[in-house]
Amino acid sequence: MVKQADLPGDTIRAKIASGATMIPLAQRFRELKQSGHKIAALTAYDYPTARLVDEAGIDLILVGDSLGMVVLGYPDTTNVTLDDMIHHTGAVARGARNAPVIADLPIHTYDTVDQAMESAHRVIAAGATGVKLEGGRTVEPQIRALTAAGIPVLAHLGMLPQHIHEEGGYRIKGLSLIHI
Repeated sequence: MVKQADLPGDTIRAKIASGATMIPLAQRFRELKQSGHKIAALTAYDYPTARLVDEAGIDLILVGDSLGMVVLGYPDTTNVTLDDMIHHTGAVARGARNAPVIADLPIHTYDTVDQAMESAHRVIAAGATGVKLEGGRTVEPQIRALTAAGIPVLAHLGMLPQHIHEEGGYRIKGLSLIHI
């Protein structure tokens, strides 16, 4: 079983920066799941929260675009910019020494494969270990390109807050294969 200390956040970020393949991160979480370990993930938007969460032994820290509502006072996540995410990802990454830091890619920052790659590289440069984006089949080309480049991806199925305006509110999806 892979332990937290085997792949500290700083080491993972260094491997990504060097262009190394990041399959060990996916493998790490697969092994945790197969061992019955309940994977704990929490959201942080700043350095002190990241330090506390990391020191508590959380398995993964998310810098969510929910920071728009929680920190920046927006009515939803659709006003969050890539620059906002880069700023907050950097703060969280400086506080996280062990847990991988996953940064949300905000709405319209991964509409194409090229845009997804550029956006992902920018949050990785800020200190993220990997990225999260919303969608299933609609973003499959972006996911394939990112993972082929060695960038870990968490695809977000279910409720898609970035699509609140298109869907007329919050709707849960991903309950069956037809919705993915």
